[in-house]
Amino acid sequence: MKKRWYQAFLDGYKPAVLELNTLQTYSQLKEYPHITHVLPHEPRSCLFFQNDTLMNDFKNRMDGVQAYSGAYHYHLGIALGFPERSVQYYAHMREIEELVGEYPIDEVENGVGVVWAGFYFSSHKAFVVDEINWLWKTYTHKEAVKHPLYLTDKKTDKTLEIRYGDFDSVKDFAKTHLVPAHI
Repeated sequence: MKKRWYQAFLDGYKPAVLELNTLQTYSQLKEYPHITHVLPHEPRSCLFFQNDTLMNDFKNRMDGVQAYSGAYHYHLGIALGFPERSVQYYAHMREIEELVGEYPIDEVENGVGVVWAGFYFSSHKAFVVDEINWLWKTYTHKEAVKHPLYLTDKKTDKTLEIRYGDFDSVKDFAKTHLVPAHI
């Protein structure tokens, strides 16, 4: 079973988690430092942090940032503990989506869904290997390393399960699914 994001947060290695204050998990999270109404279209949204320092840093970075802008998505993704290049890519794709009014073709053709130990994010075929390397080096918590990695090719919707630390299989996934990209 794939680990839920709030479980990774409660285990102490996920720096922040985004939840609704109506979910059952809210009762487990409400004592943590948090910001309410993080998603403007969802007034019940709460962003919980492991400590006050992380929360205050996030507040400072978000000061003056327009909701749903590229900067908004970037700072939120970084706060949630995702790899930076994937966060940059996702934020850029949201900017394009806002401009053209539809899901960017690059994301459809080259996107990779990444799920591991409570982290759920989008990446790109051209740099997913580096992102997984960063993820596994950054989050070495004993509860994290028990979980397999799932990589989903967004174009084919095929998912590959890879045991933690099997970097050769991550590289094989990238070779098999890689297309030239200039990002």
